Amino acid sequence: MEYLFVKKSKVEVKLPLDEILYITTSSVPHLLHVVTRDDVYQTYNQLQVLEKLLAMKFHRCHRKYLVNIDSIERLNKMSRTISFFESEVEDIGYSRRKQKELETLWKSVLR
Repeated sequence: MEYLFVKKSKVEVKLPLDEILYITTSSVPHLLHVVTRDDVYQTYNQLQVLEKLLAMKFHRCHRKYLVNIDSIERLNKMSRTISFFESEVEDIGYSRRKQKELETLWKSVLR
């Protein structure tokens, strides 16, 4: 899977996976926000389903977030936050239980 179909203002968009920074849940059941450097899109699905479909590029770093490993610039161990390359997007948190696995995946991408 190289693309994810998402919506922006009722228009369907074929979004390349490389452009996605992370995917997050919302207060509306099954509504997910797909965050890129420039925009936020929506899709209806379960985070668990996308986690399985996108397992090669994305990692579940928190019960609320599915992060694109390639887009991570920095992992802050003190505040347990993730920063993204060339992006004005706010940092996101990651779970203490997922920290070691996330670090291992991130470092393997850097090599």
